[in-house]
Amino acid sequence: DPDAATNLSLLLRLAFKIGMSTAQQDNGYLLFSSWNAYSKASALWGASPAASFVSEIPTDCFASGLLVLRENICLVHRQIQMLSGVSPSNTINRAFAARVDRPSPQTIAQNVRLMVERGCSMIMALLDQLELPTADDGREGGAFVLLEGLCLYLSFAVSCMTLSKSSFVADTARLGSKRPRGYSTESEVNGSDAESFSSHDARVDALERVEEVCKVLGGAPSHPDWLDTGCSLRPGMAKEEAQNLALRVLEVVSRALKVSKIRQYECSLTALQENPLSADSTVLASLGLKLTSICSGEWISIGDEPSAEIAEICNVDKKVMKYLMDQTAQSGSISALATWCPNAATRACGHFYDLLTNQMVDISELGLAEMRVGGEWEVALSFCLTTACTGIPNCDTKAFSALTRTAILASSWWDRLASAALNALVPTSALVRFTAFGEGRKRHPLSTIDASVDDYQF
Repeated sequence: DPDAATNLSLLLRLAFKIGMSTAQQDNGYLLFSSWNAYSKASALWGASPAASFVSEIPTDCFASGLLVLRENICLVHRQIQMLSGVSPSNTINRAFAARVDRPSPQTIAQNVRLMVERGCSMIMALLDQLELPTADDGREGGAFVLLEGLCLYLSFAVSCMTLSKSSFVADTARLGSKRPRGYSTESEVNGSDAESFSSHDARVDALERVEEVCKVLGGAPSHPDWLDTGCSLRPGMAKEEAQNLALRVLEVVSRALKVSKIRQYECSLTALQENPLSADSTVLASLGLKLTSICSGEWISIGDEPSAEIAEICNVDKKVMKYLMDQTAQSGSISALATWCPNAATRACGHFYDLLTNQMVDISELGLAEMRVGGEWEVALSFCLTTACTGIPNCDTKAFSALTRTAILASSWWDRLASAALNALVPTSALVRFTAFGEGRKRHPLSTIDASVDDYQF
């Protein structure tokens, strides 16, 4: 019944919107439940046939914007799989695939172009709107969740502009299990096809290798973060156009990174100045924030509790400094995400999807680099929802003024956005270099299973 399907969609959209505003109170359970239910409803009872081109991103509702980002990612992901001959195997993916018409290379190229243009415009508009928090500011984290999602959205679009003949993840699993290799491209692999190239154990070992390498490099040693001689531009995508789109993304995410770090510092300074312990509170608070950035690396330590040590040195509030350094408690949101993952109605499945759904991997331990190289774009987008769950425990809320609480949360939100923007720079910079030189780099040594990460430790 089309009317029933439409009403269900509206109901789930409303639930997701409410879940965005209540995420801090219920640890994101309504948020993730409605996110999951909407995906199932969209796959099973969405419009048929599905639109061939990506939808406009709504500007009037952050929650609706996130839902559109996922629909667009899933659409393009499925279109790419259809051209690559990858067939879905589970019910949700089969239902969704049945509604997607077979695209041409030009259709995918047009979709990528639209994703970049609209995503960049949305990020610039949101950055212009966000200001420093005030005591009566009731703004939730929805804007920051959407900004994080947009950075990932642009990363996905950038990765879709190129193809790779090899796969770091599949090759690692194949060599570890000594089984034939299956599907070869990270950005396009379907989780249901994972059994074709390795066993569960081999893929768990492969994931451990991926995590180890990505931690050392700060990115993946293969597509889409490292474009080697085995990579090429996607059919329908001209070199000059790909370069212009990559440069546009580079400009936008660089601005997002710059603005985020500046605003994070300003919000942190506001939080510390609201609880002055001396006449020189501004100078000492600024010094304390500089020390926190210096001591954030593993190679420098000033004690077992650096936040307390810094607070004492700079004569600032210890509890505020602790929250600024810990970027607030998010244990509840991680718990909600862990509960969601085994039951997720994911349509853009990557190499590690079945490991996540079978709870063989802790999703909180996966970084964005691992998700990019594994093709887990929809899971990565879902992870952005944890930003809305970020909050200060009730036992501590009365210890701070309204402005201090808001400033602490805003500092955390800006910090997460900075991380998302920095991650988006990795595949974007790789594409800028690729299009500038007209060819890929040499294969990265760590993309082979025999290379040791010890040679790359700093």
